[in-house]
Amino acid sequence: MDTAILLGLAFTTFLMGNMGLHLTLHPPLPEDITLKSRYKFGFVALGVLSVALILVQGVRSSAAQDHLVEVAESAVQATTGGTSIPFLYPVGKLVDDDGASLVAMAKGKYRIQNVSYQITAGRPPYNLSPRELNDTIAGRTDWFSIGDLNPKFGIIIRHLVYPRQDSGYYTINLAANNGEVVEKLEIRPTQSGQGWESKVVVFRDDKEVFKLDFGELPDFVWTKSLPVSRTMTFNK
Repeated sequence: MDTAILLGLAFTTFLMGNMGLHLTLHPPLPEDITLKSRYKFGFVALGVLSVALILVQGVRSSAAQDHLVEVAESAVQATTGGTSIPFLYPVGKLVDDDGASLVAMAKGKYRIQNVSYQITAGRPPYNLSPRELNDTIAGRTDWFSIGDLNPKFGIIIRHLVYPRQDSGYYTINLAANNGEVVEKLEIRPTQSGQGWESKVVVFRDDKEVFKLDFGELPDFVWTKSLPVSRTMTFNK
């Protein structure tokens, strides 16, 4: 298409030049009004056609630039994780009858790279132990690495929480290549007592970006015979 536009511009330029040369070498007689009108009409028509072709070329160039920008932005999002959100979710009594295992998940379109987390049990305000206070002052914090998170898979992490012992409320800080989020996780036993139900609220820059209420489940494949393994597959 772009080649055709360039050829069209070249052809109209050639015709206008040829008409101008012919008009200079062979000017119409003063009384030949019809020939003068034909020349005027020809120049106007070729001028309008040239302008139209230039406008079409400009629109196509702008569209191509917008497409390149979209491709570049998509590549950046695919590299950093874009707006995908990491969060932790309890998966049941897989290891300890009184504890709940946690699985790391990603909500969104893009893979999240270099995910790590820090978890604090109990409702705020938090009372730090002397060791925790010393570690905080010294800049030592208990951050744990998860690695990369694919929206299609969850990763069971080696971290048990004990909702009956620590009020079932957790503040989880998660950091990755696409920034940091804060998760508020509440866990309570189900009415049957055979598992846990949870509420997840995730904030980014103090704005709520994701929520799962009690009774709602993330989209993963769940079976009673799920083994304790490193990954589980999601329904997508």
